[in-house]
Amino acid sequence: MKGAKKIGEVYEQSKEAKKYFAVLNGYFIYLYKDKKDVEYESYYYLKNCEIQRNSEISSEKKPFEVIFTNQVNKLTFGF
Repeated sequence: MKGAKKIGEVYEQSKEAKKYFAVLNGYFIYLYKDKKDVEYESYYYLKNCEIQRNSEISSEKKPFEVIFTNQVNKLTFGF
């Protein structure tokens, strides 16, 4: 996690919300199951993302959702 710019909890919003410990480093966001994990669960490229708030909030999801879209990914995270 050396050189990490931001560290905190996020919920990846796919079919169901999954809690992760997120590390933003350079153009990537790395998702870990736990703060103590050495290996990340998954990672995403975020350079040149369009960022928008999700206006279609359902009761199963977190109250604040952000959608990141670029040429490589379309991700939804909840806070």
